[in-house]
Amino acid sequence: MFYLKTKFRLLVNRPRTSVHCIIKYKEQKSVDNKPRYGQPKKFSEVAERWLVRQIKKEPETSASNLAKVTKICLDIDVMPKTVGKYLHSNGFKVGTSRNKP
Repeated sequence: MFYLKTKFRLLVNRPRTSVHCIIKYKEQKSVDNKPRYGQPKKFSEVAERWLVRQIKKEPETSASNLAKVTKICLDIDVMPKTVGKYLHSNGFKVGTSRNKP
């Protein structure tokens, strides 16, 4: 499909985005964006790897502290629960330690 768009773009001497909009209109009878399922991810793959490195460096770090550091370093505002979910999906156990009497 990309090859056809490029060939058509050169034929009509129009920008790639204009050709894309024309083809999209022909197929869908609309140029509006379709609704997506679910919310977009908070973390990119790079940010997830960064979180894993942070937890490997200091395993005692809490999810709330990681959320604060993420806000400062990566400028991504997340809840501690979200950090815990990402760590859990990467094989780490997230929880709070109990105070023993």
